[in-house]
Amino acid sequence: LQRVVDRIVGVSGQQGKQLYSFNPETRKNEPSSAPGAAEVMNLLRMNEGDQQRLANAMFQLDAAKRSSVNQNPTGTYLSRTGEPTKGVTFDAAEAIDSSAGQADVARIPKGSTIRTGTDSKGKPVRSTIVTELAKLDSPGAQQPFIGQVKDEKPRINRMRPGGMGEGVELAQNIQRQAQSRARGKQVDQERVDSNIVKARLVEEREKRDSQKRQAQRDEIRRYTPANLRQRGRYS
Repeated sequence: LQRVVDRIVGVSGQQGKQLYSFNPETRKNEPSSAPGAAEVMNLLRMNEGDQQRLANAMFQLDAAKRSSVNQNPTGTYLSRTGEPTKGVTFDAAEAIDSSAGQADVARIPKGSTIRTGTDSKGKPVRSTIVTELAKLDSPGAQQPFIGQVKDEKPRINRMRPGGMGEGVELAQNIQRQAQSRARGKQVDQERVDSNIVKARLVEEREKRDSQKRQAQRDEIRRYTPANLRQRGRYS
C-alpha cells in the first residue's frame, strides 16, 4: 500500500497535479504540502467509510502475519487433512469494529446517478449518487449504503394511488391531477410521466403478487382433504 501511495504521489508531483486532504472541521478539501495515504484516497474519491474499511482490512492482514495461530491451520489446509471448521464465524466485521453489524449492508451500485438540477437549455443535469453523498456534512450520511441487506432484492412497499383506476384510466387520472394542482402554471411533464410509470409498475407488481398468492392458495387447496374443505376448515 505504501509503495502504491508513493507512486501516485510521485507521478502527481511530476505532472504538477495538486493533491488535497479533507478537513473534517471545514468539510472542504484543502491543498496538502506533504501528501500521503489520506490524500491519495481522497484523490480516488474514497470517503471516510471506505477509508475505514480499508484500514480494518490492512489491520487484519498485519495481525495475521504477526500471529503464529494461522501456521498450523495453513499447513493442514495445504495437506488437505483437515476437517470442517466448527465454531468459527467468518467475515465477522463486528469483531474488528463494534459498530458494524452481522449482516453486510448493501452499497449503492457503481455508476448510479441522480438528477441534481436543470441546465440553461432546460435539460436535466445528473451526477453520481456517491459524489452527491460526499458533499453532505455528516460522515455517516456520506457512506454509500442502501437500507437493505447485501444481495437481497429491494423490498418495495409502495401503494398504487387509490381511486385512480387502472391501466389507461390510471395514467389519464394522474395527468388530470397534475394539471389541476398546477393551477394554470406549466406542468412538469417529465415528473408526471415518471409518476405514471411508477404507478403502472406498482399496478403490475400488485397483479403479479396477487396471482402468486392465488396460485399458492390453489396449491394448498389441492392437497387439503375434501372433508376439511367441506367443514370450512380451509379458506
